[in-house]
Amino acid sequence: MGINGVDSYCTQDYMVQNQENRNGSSATEFELSNNSENASKAAGDKKPLGLTTVGNQGYVATYADSSTAQDPVIKVGDCEIHVNDVDPRNATKMEMFALMSYMEDKGLIQNRGMKSFNKMTAYASQAEYNGYCNGIYDENAAWTTKRDWTGILENAKGSFMRNPQTYKQGLECENIIDNLGKWSMASYTSGEEAENDDYWKIISDRKNEIYEKVKNGDTEETFQIGGSSFTQKEWDKLLSEVDDIMEDVREAMREEHQKRVEEATEEENAKKAESVVNADVISKLFETESAEIQVSNFKEYETANYKFVPEPTIGDGGMRILKNGQSVAVFSVDDLKIRVDEETGTRVLISELGGFDSAWYDAIPMDEELENGLAEAMGVENIPEVTLGGYYIGTHAGTGIQYVMRPGDEGRGGKVLLRNERDVAKYNALAEEYYNRYPNLINSQEEGRIWASFEIVGMAERTETGFVRIGFDNISYNDNFDFKKNWSVKLTGNTWELLNEWLKESRNGMKEWQEFSSWKDIFDEIGGSYERIWSDEELRQGYLNN
Repeated sequence: MGINGVDSYCTQDYMVQNQENRNGSSATEFELSNNSENASKAAGDKKPLGLTTVGNQGYVATYADSSTAQDPVIKVGDCEIHVNDVDPRNATKMEMFALMSYMEDKGLIQNRGMKSFNKMTAYASQAEYNGYCNGIYDENAAWTTKRDWTGILENAKGSFMRNPQTYKQGLECENIIDNLGKWSMASYTSGEEAENDDYWKIISDRKNEIYEKVKNGDTEETFQIGGSSFTQKEWDKLLSEVDDIMEDVREAMREEHQKRVEEATEEENAKKAESVVNADVISKLFETESAEIQVSNFKEYETANYKFVPEPTIGDGGMRILKNGQSVAVFSVDDLKIRVDEETGTRVLISELGGFDSAWYDAIPMDEELENGLAEAMGVENIPEVTLGGYYIGTHAGTGIQYVMRPGDEGRGGKVLLRNERDVAKYNALAEEYYNRYPNLINSQEEGRIWASFEIVGMAERTETGFVRIGFDNISYNDNFDFKKNWSVKLTGNTWELLNEWLKESRNGMKEWQEFSSWKDIFDEIGGSYERIWSDEELRQGYLNN
């Protein structure tokens, strides 16, 4: 996290769950301990492939006695799961446990660190939080409920990739999705076919075997393929149909790939044309030649606090800026201009290289050292200045810290600007406030900084007993002392637009932030609609916080 610009970009993505006290520990004990000795004993003499828990019961994945190379069978508890029959788009949680344990053992999943199944389950929690699915940790559902796990991961990936702080998790989701796609033998990248070689080898071997039998006159003998039996004629017909289908798929994919290439080419040409126009406009505004800024003139340069490193592979060229040895942002050549807010006079650099359909952006405040060093690294006398457009500068009432916000991103996130040591000190003090005041909710100083950023951009409010999270689609309260007082509502329709306008006018006068009744009065006043989200505890105990 850079000092100049602090990430605070989030939708419903950042989950606040009821966490244990930092000084506490879980009292739950599993029937099977998570250590290699006990796991090995539970699995007999067979190599344990994976370990998971359902409720308070531990399960080890091992190869079943009936397992073969052509028909691998994984034993989980008393269940034997044929992994060839597992479809990631329609499988139970335990079927996925068996499949992914097998895939990791065979090197079919590119993974480091935590087991891929455990990662998938953790990421599925995000999708459940988003409302995409439910009951991820339900004991009965683990064995009985079929789910589209690729869809679940896609939903979680979308959330993670909209937040720079969870971008890595988004990439992990993408990796698992790709590997599961390859397992399904239906993954294509840029029109290139990626097939499961072992599967097609089995078919090829069977075709050769049948051919030999045909030569010997054994034409009506039946052959066992998986759970079905085929005569030679039936098998030939099946293979013919498979070949026809695959050729149709290949042709469709070739056509789709060509279409996408053409669309991408048109889009790229349009962007280049737009860049030329923008460069010309800037040149005229500042009476300079556009040719004055040449990527070929970029060089590595270092000041007391900043380092500038050319990035020739970024678009048409760009520059990475580091402060105190930490990367704060990467800017394309088109973004290397000082944007000036006419109302406040604040000068910022904004990078729109975040991608993901411009879902996020980087911003750092301009100071004299940064400006002079950047000009030297770019090989120019002066850095172009333009009026700040498409964004605005907001100010947090409590600290006076500024932030960059794009209209329409309220309740989703923004970029905190730490312009000087005073801002840094106030930001750190606010983070410490969260960490020290709410020890049962905030487990680390890093989490404290995250919530400090949320508050500065208008997405959180502190109370004596807890804090309120304010998002474009959800309002929730978390109590530090009594989780039974927690509540959450999902906003529906255009309620956020109405609420956002109300907050602009009346936020400073609002009291009792933690009381759901206060928010209910606001919803009634603005004519907004919402859906009360009840926790399991509320449903069991009947805590209806009206």
